[in-house]
Amino acid sequence: LEKKFLLVFLEIDSLQSDLEISRKIIEIAKVEFQKEVSKHSSIKTTSSKEIGDHNHAPKPPKKKKSVHNPRADQISEEIAIEQKTKLKKNQKSLYKKIASRTHPDKISSETKEEKERKSNLFEKARQAASENDYYTTCKVAESLGIPLPVPKQEDLQSLFETRNRISNEVNKIRSTYPFVWFLEDNEAKKEVIIRQFINQNIKEKA
Repeated sequence: LEKKFLLVFLEIDSLQSDLEISRKIIEIAKVEFQKEVSKHSSIKTTSSKEIGDHNHAPKPPKKKKSVHNPRADQISEEIAIEQKTKLKKNQKSLYKKIASRTHPDKISSETKEEKERKSNLFEKARQAASENDYYTTCKVAESLGIPLPVPKQEDLQSLFETRNRISNEVNKIRSTYPFVWFLEDNEAKKEVIIRQFINQNIKEKA
């Protein structure tokens, strides 16, 4: 189980890199693709659906600093996340260890740079906990030098879900007109892609 967990974990690392690269490419591709479409048609193609835009889920709002007991505030927050998401045992344990090192009330004596780094890690871990994202929780723990617990079957299942989600997002980006067009070297094929896109827009607007 540990070997399988490691393999899937490394596979997600690779997929994350693919996703970051794909996001950078699609942003460039959309601009160039839009220019080329404008030369061929007067159809406006500025909507997110038409130019292959991909929006990201908004980050949860930052928690207002409490004037009450800091430890009690942290515990209440942990309980709220646990009740909302029903964290698995290992993720719950990791999250608590991360919070003990990165919660705003625990880093008051740190340097400005270290406060910022740990605050970002805390927010990242909190969001991961709210989404039952065990992979990201593990990545945050690793960055803090926190050893990962022996994986359980439920942890492996969580990694499978993360792997599938990221893989689907990568495939979604790479199947858009702008992305396919941008990476195509054959000019004749690029022209075909442009015309297919324009024809599809005409049908949708008819």
